[in-house]
Amino acid sequence: MKKEALLLFKNAFKQAFRNKIQLVGLVILVLLSSTIFSLMQTSLSRISNEYSLLISNDPQHGSNSENGFHGISLLPSLIIFEIIF
Repeated sequence: MKKEALLLFKNAFKQAFRNKIQLVGLVILVLLSSTIFSLMQTSLSRISNEYSLLISNDPQHGSNSENGFHGISLLPSLIIFEIIF
């Protein structure tokens, strides 16, 4: 079983190196997808931190929630701001 798996990978790498365009395209696709994932995770983390900071420093909405507004409507504005800048 191990020998067949080794032969399978050996044949796949040999075939990939024959077709250079396919290998380059695969490398670009992996780099692009990992970059997009990293940017999305970083943006999500920064938005969450900024939102928490904004809500905690806002005296109007800090502990006063009798009007039903908890600052949730500010989140889309922060997301749009973060995406643009």
